[in-house]
Amino acid sequence: MKTKILFTIILASLWLGIFAQIIHVPADQPTIQAGINAAATSDTVLVDAGTYFENINFNGKAITVASNFIMDGDTNTINNTIINGSQPDNPDFASVVSFTTGEDTTSIISGFTITGGTGLLDASVPARIGGGIVCINAGAKIIHNKIISNEVDHQTTAFGAGIACTMYLQSKWIVIEHNIIADNYNHAIDDGAYGGGIFIGANTGSNIEVKARVSYNTIENNYCYGEIYRADGGGIKIEGSGGVNTMVYFNNNLVKNNSIRSKWTRGAGLCGISAGAEIANNDFSNNYIDTNSINFRGAAIIFKYPSGKVIIINNQFSNNVSPIVCESGTGAVNIMDGYETVVTVDGNIFTNNVGQKGGGFFSRRSYNLTVSNNVFSGNSADKGGALASYHPSGDESSPPLIVNNTFYGNSASDKGGAVRFIGELNAPLIFNCIFWENEATLGKDIFNESGLEMVISYSDINTDNISGLWTGEGNINEDPEFKDDSCHLDWPSLCVNAGTDSLEVYGVWYYSPLTDIDSDARPFEWTKPDIGADEAKWYYVGREESEAQDINSKLWSYPNPFSNFTTIAYELQQSSNVQITIYNHLGKQIEVIEKSQPQGLQKIVWSPVDLPNGVYYIRLQASGNVASGKMILMR
Repeated sequence: MKTKILFTIILASLWLGIFAQIIHVPADQPTIQAGINAAATSDTVLVDAGTYFENINFNGKAITVASNFIMDGDTNTINNTIINGSQPDNPDFASVVSFTTGEDTTSIISGFTITGGTGLLDASVPARIGGGIVCINAGAKIIHNKIISNEVDHQTTAFGAGIACTMYLQSKWIVIEHNIIADNYNHAIDDGAYGGGIFIGANTGSNIEVKARVSYNTIENNYCYGEIYRADGGGIKIEGSGGVNTMVYFNNNLVKNNSIRSKWTRGAGLCGISAGAEIANNDFSNNYIDTNSINFRGAAIIFKYPSGKVIIINNQFSNNVSPIVCESGTGAVNIMDGYETVVTVDGNIFTNNVGQKGGGFFSRRSYNLTVSNNVFSGNSADKGGALASYHPSGDESSPPLIVNNTFYGNSASDKGGAVRFIGELNAPLIFNCIFWENEATLGKDIFNESGLEMVISYSDINTDNISGLWTGEGNINEDPEFKDDSCHLDWPSLCVNAGTDSLEVYGVWYYSPLTDIDSDARPFEWTKPDIGADEAKWYYVGREESEAQDINSKLWSYPNPFSNFTTIAYELQQSSNVQITIYNHLGKQIEVIEKSQPQGLQKIVWSPVDLPNGVYYIRLQASGNVASGKMILMR
C-alpha cells in the first residue's frame, strides 16, 4: 500500500504531460545533473542506489528527482542513495541541491540522503545559505529525504544548515514533509546563525507571501552557534520582514535535542520572528540552550513580534531546558511582544521544562492571548514554575485569559510555584483551573508581583497559596482526584461540574473553551463544565469507555455537589421504562423512581429529605442497559 501511494508521485508527473518520461541515472544519463539537464516539464529523473558526488540545480524545471524509494517504499533505499555535496566545482555554490530559478512545488526532490553541503554564498547579504538544500525566490517540495551532516559556516551570517528558503521578489509555497533533518551545524562569527535544521523567511519585499507546510519530519541534533551576536532556531527558524507575510503550518513533527549558543539566543527548537504559524501535534523534547550563552529565550519555541496569528495546539513539550542562571532567561515556550495579535495555546502538555522565568510558558506584552486546556506538570523556574507573564507599561487592552488548565507539581525556587505575574496593566484572568501540589518560597500557586488585582475564580486552589492582590468567586480547595496521570479526572473528583461556562469581569464576558484537552465537548447544555484541562467522561457501569457509544442511556446530575436539590439528567435513545434508584455510601437503597418515558433528554429533580451530608449513588436502568453516577450532598 505504501509503495502504491509513493508511486503516485510518478503517475502524477506523467499525467501532467503527454510526453513526460522517466530518465534513469546512471543508465540513461551518467549523473543526476545530466538527468536534470535532459529533462523536460513533468519528467522524472529516477536515480539508482549509489553515492553521487554532485551539487545539483533544478534550473527552474518542474520535474521530480527521486530515488527508487518512490517505487519500493523501502527506507534503506534512502540510506543507500546519497547525494554528497562535499566536492563542489565552485565553493561559493556548495549547496547539495539548489532551487534558484523560480521553481515551485511542482519541483520535487524525494528519496535521498543529502549530505556534505556547505551552502551558497550570497554576497548581497552577506551570508552563506542552505547547506543541504537552498531555495532562493523559489519554492519546492522536499519529501522523504535524510538531510544530514551539512555545515554552513560564515564570517558574518549563516542561514539554514539543513535547508534554507529565502524570498524577496515573489510569493512561493514550500513543502517539507517526511524528512529526517539531523546533525546539521550552523556557525557565524560576527553576526548570527539562524536555523540549524531549517530556515524559512525573507529579507525584504513588497506584498509578497512566504508560506510553508512542514509536516511529519524528524528534526534532531541540529546546532546553531553565533560566536559574537546571536543564534536563533536550533531546529528551525521562521522569519518575516517589512512587506512580507510569512506563515508556516508546522504539524506532526518530532523536534528533539536541538541546541543554540550565543550571546543572544532564541528558540532552541523553533524560533519565529515577525511571522505567524499554526503549530499542532508536534513533540518538542530535550531541546536546550547552551549554558555558555548569556541571554536565553525559549528552549522549545519563541515567537517575537508575530505578524500573523500564532496557534499552538495539542503539542507535547518535555525536558526542554533554558538555563536558570540568567535573569533574562525564559522557559520552554515564549510569546514576546504579541500585543493584539491572536495567540492561542490550547491542549498542550508541558512536563519537566526548565527556565529562569516561566518554566513551561512565558509571555511578554501579549494581550490577545488565550491559554486553555493545557497540563503543566513538573516544570521549574526561579519565578513562575509553570507560567510567567510580564506586562510593562503600554496600551490598555483585554487581559490574557488562562482558563481550564491543570497546574500540578510545578516549582519555583523564588516566586510563583505555578504562575507569576508582574506588570503595570492587563493582569491575566484565571478561571476553571486546577492548582495542586505546586511549591515555591513565596506564592506556592500564584505570585502576583504587581499592584493590580488579579481575578482568580472557579478554580481548585488553596487561596493561602496566592500571594499578592486578587479577587474572585467560586473557588474550592479539594483533592482533584486525578486518574493515573495529572490530566484526567476520576469521578470522585469535586472538580466535576464545579467550573463555570462564562465569567463577567468589569462588564466584559469571558468564556470557557467548548472542548477539553481530548477534544471532548464540555456539557454546557446540561450542567457546568469541570475545573481543569479534562472534562470527565460519562460514567458507565460494567462497560469500557470505548464501548460508551453503544449504551442506550447517559446519566448526569447537576449541581454536583448540591445542597437542597439536584437535577438528574439522562438521554434515552429510545422510549423506555426507566427505573432510577438512589443509594447511600453503604449501598442502602434510599429511593426508587419509576417512569415510562419517550426518547430524548429527560430530567428529574431530586430533593433529599432529612438525609445527612455525604456521597450518594444513582443507578439508572433503561431498555436492559445500566448506567450509574455519583452525587455529593453538602448542606
